[in-house]
Amino acid sequence: MSVYRTRPVFKHTQSVHEIKPGVIRLGEFYKDMGVEIEDDDGAILKLIQYMDGTRTVPELFRLLKETYDHIRLDEVEAAVYELHNLGFLYDYSALERSSLTDLERHRFKANLDYFSFYSTFQSSPWTMQEKLKSAHVTIIGIGGFGSSLLFHLGGLGVTQVKVVDFDTVDLSNLNRQMLFNEADIGKLKIDVAKDFMARFYSDMKVETVHKQILSVEDAASVIQGTDLVILAADQPLFLLQRWINKACVNLQTPFVVGGINVISGFLLTVSPLETGCIDCLHIQQSERYPDYVQSVSNILRFDNQIPNSAIVSNLMIICGMISSEIFRYFTGVGPLVSKGTMINIDFMTLEKEKAIDLSQRHAACPTCGSCNEEHSVIHVFEELGIAQNI
Repeated sequence: MSVYRTRPVFKHTQSVHEIKPGVIRLGEFYKDMGVEIEDDDGAILKLIQYMDGTRTVPELFRLLKETYDHIRLDEVEAAVYELHNLGFLYDYSALERSSLTDLERHRFKANLDYFSFYSTFQSSPWTMQEKLKSAHVTIIGIGGFGSSLLFHLGGLGVTQVKVVDFDTVDLSNLNRQMLFNEADIGKLKIDVAKDFMARFYSDMKVETVHKQILSVEDAASVIQGTDLVILAADQPLFLLQRWINKACVNLQTPFVVGGINVISGFLLTVSPLETGCIDCLHIQQSERYPDYVQSVSNILRFDNQIPNSAIVSNLMIICGMISSEIFRYFTGVGPLVSKGTMINIDFMTLEKEKAIDLSQRHAACPTCGSCNEEHSVIHVFEELGIAQNI
């Protein structure tokens, strides 16, 4: 693209200084970003100082020409291109095209400073904030994960959120569900969450749905029209995931799911038509572990599951990672780490591993694949779901 109409600004999140006569260093505080540039006459450093977002490239040239008579316009243009390609510039004139209000720019100043690190001439910090503002997210379950992620969405600046839950606040929730307090015990979680967000971020429009999801049809009815689904509930175990999964695949709506298993946590993003799905995961696991189908059957038949054993610090680790994925999804600043990959975090060591690869749809999957035959593990889910009248 032509840089003549841009008003380049050097990112204030990046450092710049002369490390010795004739050599400047840019961006030394970030991994793989540090660059040393020869600058014998100081023209590059002077150019960087002039790039405060108020001047076009021709204006920068004319200003530099006052000190460096030999300099040419094409040399200034080439230097601007190079600094941009190295990741140090974005176009400040994009602010004039932004729909953000003064109040929004002030409230989300730290967001915008952060987004500027990833900005380019084509993508400004204000554009990223606008994408978050216009996003429509549905949260299934407003317990530990759901209530925390609702709070995170407010911090990101998402303004359209639907929350789906049927439960009330209990005293045992308060070790990790930080939107609620003792005075809220006995109240519907969705009502308390909506009231909290009205006071925390009044621009967020929270739609509440008092509903327990017990079928694919239930799931589809609340997901319709959503950009992204956050599955933050797990009951009935296995079955809820599959209902949300099938509804999202049918509607081609991506969803992210996270959970905790005492000493570890996980997150996974399913993108229909691009990645495998939850049923692919179960089929893959049944092929990997000979007793998987029987284990699933036992859990469903005898309700053999571990009680909720979550502490707030572990929960927030996974919520923070999910929130980061949500930011990347809507702004497009980088690939989703959990897209088609189940990421596990060991809470004792904080080590991360890619536990399950779902980057490809499984050939035997009846949900996102083309197979019409029912796999043995899918048969167990269907059979026991009917037997339990759910």
